Amino acid sequence: MAHTRRIQIILVVEADPISRTDAPYYSWILKNHFTRYVSSGVQSDLKIVYDFVYMAGYGNYRSSRVKREIRSFQSSFPKGDTYVVYCLDYDNKGNDTKKRLSEIEEYCASLDYSFCLSYPEIEHVLCNARNGVSKVDAVAIFKRHYPKKNEIDEASLFCERETLASKKGQTNFGRAILAILKKVA
Repeated sequence: MAHTRRIQIILVVEADPISRTDAPYYSWILKNHFTRYVSSGVQSDLKIVYDFVYMAGYGNYRSSRVKREIRSFQSSFPKGDTYVVYCLDYDNKGNDTKKRLSEIEEYCASLDYSFCLSYPEIEHVLCNARNGVSKVDAVAIFKRHYPKKNEIDEASLFCERETLASKKGQTNFGRAILAILKKVA
């Protein structure tokens, strides 16, 4: 087999660096739907190394700390290209949310970062709607009872950005990763 190329994907998530509640959900998607790229026991000509930057709230999307952490991951990965994916929750359909998301999406576009949304939250996409439970408790439940790959509708993970908010439990995260894979192909 030819030399395996490696790329790094930095996932910038809303969670705080202490609770790290978003990481298990995005890791589950990568491990279950991009297995050949992230699993060490699978032969592939391309491997994805991924890490998380925790914003501690969407308002910190361009804070100096977040920028510094992204740069730190980039500089520590000299063996391949690095791609940044901002992963946010849509939360609600209000005008303030649309304005905020539009600002962040423009910011990402200006830096050639990918932009991913989950509606209303990533928990809903992976059938772990919180129903009044804290994010920390919800992710603990998720980690104790990971769903099987076929229990999550694949279409909900590869949703079009434009139709994302039409139905609860959707994300364009899968499409964002596919777009990166297409760039490196």
